[in-house]
Amino acid sequence: MKARIAARLLGAITLCAGAVAAVPSRAAEMDTVLAAFGAKRVVVGHTIVPRVGFALGDRMLTVDVHHASGTSQAALFEKGAWHRLLPDGTREKL
Repeated sequence: MKARIAARLLGAITLCAGAVAAVPSRAAEMDTVLAAFGAKRVVVGHTIVPRVGFALGDRMLTVDVHHASGTSQAALFEKGAWHRLLPDGTREKL
């Protein structure tokens, strides 16, 4: 059963991770997958995105920006809030 759910998760990530914009038709599917694993969100790397941020509401955190081109960012969870960290030390609330 979990293998089937994991396959659904992979499909949802594949369709959504490259575009940080929410895909409403996939939000319900992601809710089902997250509930099956008792998770709040999935963190996705190895799919280049323009900015560290959330997709599908807060269900998916995308963290892999194009470091080789000079873009560096990170995600930080501190005091109950998520932030995008920029190279100059700036924190942007997600």
